[in-house]
Amino acid sequence: MRVVFAGTPQVAADILKELLQFKPDTSNAIQFGNAKNFEFEIVGAISRPPSPVGRKKILTSSPVANVANSAGISLLETTNKAEISEWVKNLDIDLGVVVAFGVLFNQQILDAPKRGWVNAHFSLLPQFRGAAPVQHSILHGGKASGITLFQLDKGMDTGPIFSTLPVGLGPEATTETALKVLTPLAAKEIIQLLHNFSLGEAISFPQEGEASFANKISVAEARIDWNANARNIDRLIRATNPEPGAWSTQAGTRIKLHNSRFSAEDSLAPGQISMNSGKVLVGAGTNAIELLEVQPAGKNRMSAGDWYRGSIMSKDVASFDIE
Repeated sequence: MRVVFAGTPQVAADILKELLQFKPDTSNAIQFGNAKNFEFEIVGAISRPPSPVGRKKILTSSPVANVANSAGISLLETTNKAEISEWVKNLDIDLGVVVAFGVLFNQQILDAPKRGWVNAHFSLLPQFRGAAPVQHSILHGGKASGITLFQLDKGMDTGPIFSTLPVGLGPEATTETALKVLTPLAAKEIIQLLHNFSLGEAISFPQEGEASFANKISVAEARIDWNANARNIDRLIRATNPEPGAWSTQAGTRIKLHNSRFSAEDSLAPGQISMNSGKVLVGAGTNAIELLEVQPAGKNRMSAGDWYRGSIMSKDVASFDIE
């Protein structure tokens, strides 16, 4: 089976690595039956073009492009739909796999592989359709996420489903830690589905239930309102770790807040910063949060304790700025 892979960020690159490394062997034979007859080849990858990164805006290839180049497979870096359609047709592809590519395909692209495209999405569809399903699951206080493999169509994550896999989220999960759990599981689910396709047993069913949506969280939306409920602030911090990163300002200087946990402390004013028994606490509209990791502008990530002792402890009253 000839397969093309489309994706852009690191999570997609990690899945592409798993697919490229897959080899039928005796351990897979238990799962896949006669594994010697189950083979697929990733013959090409599609990714978004290089983009400017960092303060110097250095043009940088995507993680998926880097993996494809390292593996020596054909690579197309474009979002031009006509180019994608023509390139996939010329490769004579059986099936396409998409993970976080960031482009809605038109019908010409959808029809280019003989068996269409499979999309791996990090929610239990139709819940959290869109670009940021894990972020919104954490943001809304969800205790579980999941993986859905579905047939790509022209809608936004609306196609029929091949499989779903619920995955629990711990109470202190960040998007970063959740994706580290979800990514290898998604790769295994994709391999299983490729096997089902090879046997002619890939069966899909329509999505059911009420849809919800997970739009990309902007930098502006990641700014913390210290008058909000502490649980909601904690969820925002964990949901936007690592991107775009929750932030606030302290004496006019921007500070990213990378990790936190809820605290029942209720004696601090909104935004007030204090250390209690070694814990750095910040007051909110109700209760407080405990800061775990921060990043002042122009500096590396550091523990909240180190930041407090180096920048806050000497001040009589310290607080984050309130809008």
